[in-house]
Amino acid sequence: MRNIVVLLFDQASILTLTGVLEPFALIGEVDQPDIRNPYTIWLVSREGGPVKTLIGHSMDTLSIHDIRDMPIDTLMIPGGFGTQLAIYDEDLITWISDRAGSIRRICSLGTGVWIAAETGLLDHRRVVVHWRLLDDFTRQYPNVCSEAGSLFLQDGPIWSSPGLAGAIDLSLALIEEDLGRGCALILARLLVVFMKRPGGQPQLSAALCSQAEGSDRFDGLHSWIMANLHRDLSVDQLADVARMSVRNFTRVYQATTGTTPAKAVEALRLEAVGRALLETNARISDIAQRYGFGDEERMRRAFMRKFGVGPSAYRLQRRTGGPTALGREAVANEHVGPRLVMERERLGNQPDSVPLSRINAPEPRGTALRLKPFRQRAQFLLELGNERPSARFSPEKH
Repeated sequence: MRNIVVLLFDQASILTLTGVLEPFALIGEVDQPDIRNPYTIWLVSREGGPVKTLIGHSMDTLSIHDIRDMPIDTLMIPGGFGTQLAIYDEDLITWISDRAGSIRRICSLGTGVWIAAETGLLDHRRVVVHWRLLDDFTRQYPNVCSEAGSLFLQDGPIWSSPGLAGAIDLSLALIEEDLGRGCALILARLLVVFMKRPGGQPQLSAALCSQAEGSDRFDGLHSWIMANLHRDLSVDQLADVARMSVRNFTRVYQATTGTTPAKAVEALRLEAVGRALLETNARISDIAQRYGFGDEERMRRAFMRKFGVGPSAYRLQRRTGGPTALGREAVANEHVGPRLVMERERLGNQPDSVPLSRINAPEPRGTALRLKPFRQRAQFLLELGNERPSARFSPEKH
């Protein structure tokens, strides 16, 4: 049996925790004679006993001392508001460091990456961080090669995921590594997830960015565009679908979404092309035709503008987990939404020369969080999934 140990602490995120564990729990539902569930899941904490999660629910745990002789296959470190106190728990950090050499995989989920980074195990390794927290994490742990362009990322024995949706994909990737692609795909269908996505998928989709920037007025149009990417999606065609005059459609669309119809179409096409590059072995020329670019060169130029690399290099880097060629400007554009991208382009959109990973002299660990007022720390450590710190919890009282 393979022991999966989940390290809990007060105010840990139960949402991310259940998301990452559910695929493992469902393996018994896979109707394949050659597949047996090899995993045993253990919940542990520093002292053992009940641990109160972010939503106030308590979970029973073993003490880290109770499992001193247990072989650990995979260690899961969830995030949550409690990470800002857990990084100061010397016993917890020391236990992770001492056991790390015998653990096959260490997985940080959401803000759990702060706990893993505090041990020093992430130094000079690549990890993915929630896009809103990238700059804070990079300042506090400059020796970690942090980025924000993926749903999950593996660098040797270190796995990381920035939030709930990525945690599910990370679990499916772990299961695929152990039990094969077929089992992972069956579990993806059981979980009713859209697909078993590669880790290279962006954290935020182009459609989601458009929705975040404006109202729901053009949601139906965006759905139609995504279903018809192979067609000629001229402004005239889009205005006809929206049942508006061309002039009025162009004006209202840009005022509502913060970008032009042409740029929105290109963003949706690039997102679809990115999935096709990672999930299929189709020729790049065929992908360009399938998603409306017409020819390979036109698609290559669009890729270079957004990602800083061509389609072939994008496919190779994301599949192999090699060094990413996405610059800070490309990553930022991928996540801030079209309105800010448009403003950057208006101002000249000068590339930022600062790389995503900064290998400089490290700051003293823990200082950034300690100096933040409580309200700022609460915002700083928010996770995906509408999680909020408990109103009853205040670090100043501990």
